[in-house]
Parts: sequence; structure tokens; C-alpha cells
Amino acid sequence: MAESAILVALETLRNLLLDEAKFLSGVGSQVKGLQSQLKEMQCLLEDTDRSRQHKSKSVGYWILEIRDLVYQAEDVIEMYSVVQVSSRSGRGIRQFCQRFSCLPNRCCSLYKISWEISEIRSAIGRVYKSIHEYGLRSIIQEENSGPASENQRWQRKTYSFETNDCFVGMEEDLKRLVSLTVDDNLNRVISVWGMGGLGKTTIVRKVYNHVDVKHAFDSFAWVCITQQCQIRFVLEEVIKQLMPQQKEDAMHLSDTELVEQLFQVQKEKRCLIVLDDLWKIEHRDCLLGVFVDSQILMTTRKQNVADVGLSYKLGLLSMADGWELLKCKAFPRNYIPPEGLISVENRASEETLMDVAKCYLSELASRCMVEIVAQETVSSKRYVSCHLHDVVRDLCLLKGKKEDFRLKVVNCQAQGGRFDVLSPSVLGIKTRYLAMHFRGEVEVEHDQLTTTHEETNQHIRSLKFICHSKQRKINFPNSVLEYFHNFKLVRVLVFEGCNFQRRKLPKEIGNLIHLRYLRLRNCVFTELPSSISNLIYLCTLDLFHSWDVRIPNVLHKLIRLKHLFLPDYRKTSNARTYQLSLEGLNKLETLIGFDSLFHDWKSVSRMKNLQRLRATVHDTKTLSEIIDDLNTNWNNLHESTLIIKDGCELTSSEQEVPILKKLFTCSNLHSLWIDMRMQKLQQEIETQVVFPRLVFLTLRNCKIEDDPMLMLEMLPCLESLCLWPCSYVGKKMTCRATGFCKLKTIQLWGLPNLTEWKVEKGAMPILSELEIRHCPKLGKVQDELRSITNLEELEISEIPGFGKWVSGRKRGVQHCFPCSFRHHPSTDWPIS
Repeated sequence: MAESAILVALETLRNLLLDEAKFLSGVGSQVKGLQSQLKEMQCLLEDTDRSRQHKSKSVGYWILEIRDLVYQAEDVIEMYSVVQVSSRSGRGIRQFCQRFSCLPNRCCSLYKISWEISEIRSAIGRVYKSIHEYGLRSIIQEENSGPASENQRWQRKTYSFETNDCFVGMEEDLKRLVSLTVDDNLNRVISVWGMGGLGKTTIVRKVYNHVDVKHAFDSFAWVCITQQCQIRFVLEEVIKQLMPQQKEDAMHLSDTELVEQLFQVQKEKRCLIVLDDLWKIEHRDCLLGVFVDSQILMTTRKQNVADVGLSYKLGLLSMADGWELLKCKAFPRNYIPPEGLISVENRASEETLMDVAKCYLSELASRCMVEIVAQETVSSKRYVSCHLHDVVRDLCLLKGKKEDFRLKVVNCQAQGGRFDVLSPSVLGIKTRYLAMHFRGEVEVEHDQLTTTHEETNQHIRSLKFICHSKQRKINFPNSVLEYFHNFKLVRVLVFEGCNFQRRKLPKEIGNLIHLRYLRLRNCVFTELPSSISNLIYLCTLDLFHSWDVRIPNVLHKLIRLKHLFLPDYRKTSNARTYQLSLEGLNKLETLIGFDSLFHDWKSVSRMKNLQRLRATVHDTKTLSEIIDDLNTNWNNLHESTLIIKDGCELTSSEQEVPILKKLFTCSNLHSLWIDMRMQKLQQEIETQVVFPRLVFLTLRNCKIEDDPMLMLEMLPCLESLCLWPCSYVGKKMTCRATGFCKLKTIQLWGLPNLTEWKVEKGAMPILSELEIRHCPKLGKVQDELRSITNLEELEISEIPGFGKWVSGRKRGVQHCFPCSFRHHPSTDWPIS
């Protein structure tokens, strides 16, 4: 991580050179010279970073000094761009005269930035000179070749012989792996994968030494690969173990002779070869190309490496087994984090930044470094949330502090206390990334006497204020909000669950011209100031779940805006008079919250780069236009959600049938909500191709009279079905044996007349989640539920005389068992 700050700085300087070229005309050569120096420093620090435990104090001091100089360079250039942008704002003769009169100040600013960059370059030169004078390279080489590095390599090696390691909670996994290994007719390659420390090596060692395995094979070999894989060394180790009599000759064989002998011994004997701790696909493919006639057991942390043969993911221990293991074995003292968490590859020309971010997140998840919750459908995959395990998070914070990442996380849990969010003790002297989490009844305040210095303000790049309480929001006084304009270089500003005094944001927010990301989610305020038009670098504006917020018609000036999350609006008389223009936002990739009452669809139809869309429709004309555009206008649309409300006349009259046909046969619709009266469903359309890509369907207040399952079961990609209050007013529903082949989740809520739900054997073969609420007339369906063999989660409430059937899961192997039914008339209780 030593050169990570240099990489960030180089990227920042490159972007500044592109975005501010015309304003850096007087100092462009100075900036480019600084960029060149930083590249040289990066090459040197890459060597430093390979030795991750620097015992030399000189090395640590140089790294900290270089990082500080990098931060200074970034601050100087961005402060200069703030001055330039503010001097060019406004049009007309008056503004022209003002800019002309400011020419002396601009010249002074050019001189000042030139002088400051010269000072930074001189300081970098002095550090670089001292590095060479004191022999940094020799220090690094000594550390890399010294006993400490050699000890680390020995600590990572594994062996086939049994040790006194505790083995708990993986008995079922062991039985299955032994069965898979000894069976000749199954997969030749078995890949056991999962996050570090799960016990992959331990369980494979158990398989390797199992009595059934020893009887099934003639020869055995175990090789620990690690990240420093040397193919020749691995082949020599394998042949030494498969042919012990030729152990001395192996090192004298040529590569061709070595491979020939391996081929020969595999033909003569049934061999089991364990490749422990594989890290790279190219190493895997090379080795499997040689071991063509042997049974292979592999362990790896990476999902893509395990993507060959039978991929066996090792899960987490249960709580009881975890405590049992803790009793037997303490936590490892010398944990070595994996190198190269994310591979650095050039971005393809057609890829967006969102595509690259998804790729990186997938890579981290496949290496078990982060845990993600994703919505996977037949056609797409979207990440819902991402979090770190507590131990990994603590490790990251510790490493960030050691590497001077300048991140500060503040947890406010005091009950009824007051907290000054702008005090020097909170912001710190050189903090760049500040996150504050409010979990109690805390009153935010700002003491004018403890105002931070300008030097502190110019370091801040990210500010996050997040309230985790669902009962009350955090009140932000106006004195705090008005001070935020001093953080001129902030790029990320996040408020979640906040109540802004006077229900407005101060106009000074428009001074934060470097802002890239502005989130005001689940906040209470009435309008954004028109000064947001100054935020020319803004890429994301997120007002999700902030109700009735008026946005000025200046969004077209946000020329880099790519992700827009609009607020929700109530259908009040005041709101109906409000109209927001979405014209000119042709670079948008995400549009969440379109509402036909407040926005014009024609401007949206011109957004050719949309990847995510969520729209609420109240009239038939707009509905028809949206369906036409979904079918023909967007090739890159990964996710589309359509919410149909009252006002759209979906009736069986001759005039409206074409609209309904277009809706039911829309080829690019992924999620559909219908919240209006329909009555008839099955007879409304005569076609065999219904919703060809629909994954999520929610019906509410439709008052359908005929059994809706007869048509819904034909949806080829449907994975989630929600029948919410008054969606169906009939008495009986039947799920036929061949229906709902992809359905995973079903919710039956508030169906007052439902008396019978019949589930034929074979229906919903992969259903995993079922929830039934407020169906007071529904009879017992125990026998119907027993035919659903993959059920994992069941939640039932307010069903008279109902019983319960539970399906559980343990470490990837499902164990289904019935249990007695209980009735909970007033509370919902989940079963997991």
C-alpha cells in the first residue's frame, strides 16, 4: 500500500490536467513536471511495498513524507481551480467587467501556485536524493531476502500429515468430499474454495488421509502452491511423491522428460494429487494440463480459480461449532493479509465507471474479502449492499491509520447529549475522510468559538453524517450547514436521516464546486438552492426517500451528472403544480424516481445511456410511450421498474386492449408494480408470450376476481411474486404442477376472501421463501406445503388454526424437517 497514495495523486493530477487545462495554462508545465516526479517515485515505492513489514525507520519516514507531499500537491491544484471557477462565474457586461478587474488577482494566483508547486517539487527532489544516498534499494532487498521474509514463506507452507488441529462442524462436508473423491464416475477435479481461515486445508487434509481414500488410490502427492507458484518446482515435488524411488533423479530431468514421466506414472497408477492454496488461473490451467489422468483436489480463496470441475464452496461454522473451535484453538497470531486485492487492468473503451466498480466488487467478493447481498436474476445481477466482517473492518482501519490514509470514523451513541460536529477534536488537523454515525438521541451543534482553521478545512475530501435511528432524525442547525461552504475541496457529501433547520439547504452549497457525490437520503427539507448549478463536476445526486423536495430547473447545467435519484412526491394540491425539467441530462446512466405527474417523459426518451430506470405512471398516454421506448430505445438497460398507479385505464374495453397487450408483452421490463383496479387478468390478453423478461411482480388493490395463478405461472423468468392487500378478491388459487419454474419468493398479504390455496406436486420447484399474512379465511395447507422441497424461510401470521413446516440449511447441505404448527394471532415471527 505504500505507493497507493502516489497512484491516487497521479489519477487526480491527470484528471485536473484534462478538466482544467485552460485554467492551468500558466502552470501546466509545472504540473506535468510534478506528475513525472511522482511516477518516478511510484516505481521506487512499488519495490518498497513488496516488503510489507518495513523494519527500517528511514523507509517508514520517507513513505510518510512522500505521501504528505502528494497530499499537498493535490490541495494546491484543487484550491487553484476553485479560485478560477469562482472568477469566471456569471455572464453579462457587469460580470465581464468584474472578471477583467480581477486579472491582477488571477496573475497573483498563478504566481502563487507556481511557487508552491516549485516548493513541492524541490521537497520531492530532496527526499529522492536522500533515498539514494542512504541506499533505500539495498534496505528493501535486505528485508525481502532476510530471515523475516523467509519465515513468512515457511509459515504459509502446508503439509499432508495429520496434526493436532481441531476439527469441528465440518463432518457432513468431509463425508461428501470423501464420497466425491473416491467415485470414479464423478468430477476429476474438485475445487474447495472460500475465505481465508475457513478450514479448507484442514478438511482436504482429512480427505487426503481418510482410510477410504487410501484404499481407493495407488499413489499420492501433496503440494502447497501459494502466490509464489513455480511450475517446475511443483512438478518435481509431485513426481518425487508419486515415484519415491526416483527422487534423486527428478531435479536432473529436462522439462520434457519430467512431463513424460508424470504422464507415464498417471497411466500406470491411480493417483490423487492435492494442490493446496492456488491463487491464479494461469497456474491452475498449466498444472491441470500436466495432471490429466489423476484425481485432483484443489483449495483456493478465489471463486474464479475454483471455476473448474466441481466447485465446492465451504461455508461458515454455526455459532455452536464456532464456540467449540474457539475453545480448542486460539486465533492465529501472525495473520498475513492477501496481496493484490484488486487486479489493475485497463478499462475497456465501452465500459463505464459503474461497470468497472461492479467488476472490482465482484473480484473482492470472489476472494471473500467482502460480503455482498445481491439480487441475481435470469438476465442480470445487482448489488444491494456490501459490508465487511468486523475483524476485516478493524484490520482495514488499523492499516489505514498505519498508512496515514487520514480516515476518521466517529460513533455518537450518547443519549440526550450534544455534539459539536465541527470541533477541531472531531475534524482533526489532517483528516481527509470523515464519517459520523449517530445511534442515539444526539443534538448536533456548532460552537462558534471552536471553529476550525482554514488549513483543516482544505484537507477534507469526504463528509458523511448517517443517522441509524428509525424513530427520530438528527436535527442539523443552520449554523452547522452554513459553515459547510468552507470545505471547498470536499468531493463526497452524505446526509442520511437528517432534519435540516428551516427546511432548506444554504445557497453556499453551490461553492463546493469539486463535489462529485451528493446524497441527501431520507432527509427532511423542502427544496434545493438554485446554486447547485455551480456543481459542474457532480456525478451523483441522490434524494431517495426524501419527500416533496423541490429541485430548481437547473439540472441541465450539471453536465457530468450520471446518476439521479429523485425524491418521492405526495399527490397534494401544491405538489401537482410543480414540474421538474429533465432536459439535457443525456449522460444519465441511472434515473430512479421518474413520476409522470411531475416530469416529462420526452426528455427521458432521449437518454440513450440509461442502465437503470424506475418510473411511476399515472396516465395511459405516458404508459404507452414508456413501453414503446423500453422495447426499442435502450440496448444497455440492465434494470427497469415500472409502477402503474390510478389514472391508467387498464380495462377490457376495445380502446385500451392494445395498451395492455404492449404492457404484457414488453420485452425489456424487469420489475412491475400494478397498484390499481384491474378485475380481470387472464382474459385481458390472448398471447403465449407474456412478460418474457419479468423477474419481479407486485399486485395491489387490483381486485382481481379470477384465479391469477393460471396466467402468472406462465411467466418464464418470474422469481418474486407479491400479492398484496386486495390484489385478489376470489376464494381459491391453484398452482399447477408445471407452473412457476423459476419462482423463488412469494408473498400473500391481505387476501380477505381466500379460503383455499392448492399447490400441486411439482409446482414452484425452487421456491425458497414463503410469507403469508392477514388471510383470515385461509384453511390449513400443511399437505400443500410439504410438496415444496426447497423451502428455507417461512413466515406466517394471523392465519386461524394454522400449523407450520420448516426447511433449514446447514453449511450448504439442506436438511428438511417438519415441526408442529403454532398460531400467532397478533405478531409476526420469522423462521430461519
